Amino acid sequence: MARARGKLGVMWIAVVLGMASLTGSGGPAEAAGAVCGPGVQLWEARHNGPGNSRDSATSLTMSPDGVRVYVTGASTGTGFDYATLAYDSVTGEELWAARYDGPGSGGDQAHGLAVSPDGARVYVTGGSYGAGTDYDYATLAYDAATGAPLWEARHNGPGGLSDVANSVAVSPDGTGVFVTGSTTSSGSDPDYATVAYDASSGAPLWVARYEGPADGDDRAYGLAASPNGVRVFVTGRSYSSDTYSDYATVAYDAASGVELWERRYSGPRTGYDVADALVVGPGGSRVFVTGRSEGPAGGSDYATLAYSAGGPFPAAQAYALRAVVPGQDTGQVMHVAAEGGGPAEQRRLAAQYVAGVADVEIGHTAAWGGGGDTDGWAGASSTLGRVSLLGGLVSATEVRASAYAIFSCADGGGVGSWGSSFGTVQVAGINHQDPVAPNTRIEIPGVGTLVLREQIREETDTSARITVNMIHFASDDGAQDVVIGSATASVTASG
Repeated sequence: MARARGKLGVMWIAVVLGMASLTGSGGPAEAAGAVCGPGVQLWEARHNGPGNSRDSATSLTMSPDGVRVYVTGASTGTGFDYATLAYDSVTGEELWAARYDGPGSGGDQAHGLAVSPDGARVYVTGGSYGAGTDYDYATLAYDAATGAPLWEARHNGPGGLSDVANSVAVSPDGTGVFVTGSTTSSGSDPDYATVAYDASSGAPLWVARYEGPADGDDRAYGLAASPNGVRVFVTGRSYSSDTYSDYATVAYDAASGVELWERRYSGPRTGYDVADALVVGPGGSRVFVTGRSEGPAGGSDYATLAYSAGGPFPAAQAYALRAVVPGQDTGQVMHVAAEGGGPAEQRRLAAQYVAGVADVEIGHTAAWGGGGDTDGWAGASSTLGRVSLLGGLVSATEVRASAYAIFSCADGGGVGSWGSSFGTVQVAGINHQDPVAPNTRIEIPGVGTLVLREQIREETDTSARITVNMIHFASDDGAQDVVIGSATASVTASG
């Protein structure tokens, strides 16, 4: 998403640069000569609003499949209106145009634009003049294929004064829409205000406000969601009594709007510092913020910062029986997961089986996790009794898989499988006494490969993860893959 702020221009111009090659003959491009090479203009699309006056595009994005380009901004009609357009990305042909005139028929200006992950919807936000409410946030959802309006949501801040949204983002699963900007309370300067909406209906889910230490003119401009949808990050400018205008970056819980952390940045001159944009790294572990900051010699410089996105994030899951068998889909799978920490989740099991392949008579699974700002831990276990595989070719009186992971921002991570054990385990009539060594591999001629106490470890500078599969069988023909007694625990430096 791209956004620009400034004086309104005379007309919108969309220009695409790139490479083109001619595959046919007789077209206008061929008559003018070859069109190829980097930086060649491929098309230009102009939009003159119905008022035949000032029109200015402020934000641009593309559909996930690259087929459409979407543009929004302000266009003269009944005063200024939102105007959102869709273009064919190859030809520049205008596919649809949608206008929005708020209830006050005043100066409505769209600033932010986003597309749902499935490409089905386009979301627009900005500032729209209300009926007796000054400017409000006005967020709209459109059908991405037709431009038909789907819903409208307006947010009038607590003071009923000027409220302007600057940025919009969609959660990675497409269920939530997040909007940020500034709202003004009575007798107070503007504050950050971030609003979450249900993406299908536009119903508001939560509102979070941020007021800087000087109770000054605080305005949010940049917004992004973490790749796993757990956090929402906002940045902009916020006043302090000591350092004047600072970058202020805030992290929220995406489900509840609860503030998770806040960081401020004042440049070397402690002058006018404004953050305009924010992105989250693909892995979700870092947040990047950029804007302008007064430099040591005066004037303003680019200032780009990177932050850790959050504290260590634990996850754990445990399986009793998992099987991929032709004609039986994934068999009978028992699964307990504790994502993001919390008390132990446990499940007692009745008999589990995959007909003709494996069965487990009794057992239970459990998973848990927790942590704070600088450390996290996770654990999982699967305890089973009277296990049989391949018609008794492999059997065990008891199987227990245990997995543990810890991670500290100061000391790094570690994993372990303490407590993993077998009772009596027998393979093709041969007893294997516990403790069985990790990753014990047994070939069963004409049948397949068996791995006992399989351990898969992944330890990096930013994560610790271990999976323990007590019995893992793969048939020689690749048709069957069966795991009995599995536990996974992981902690990553950030969600």
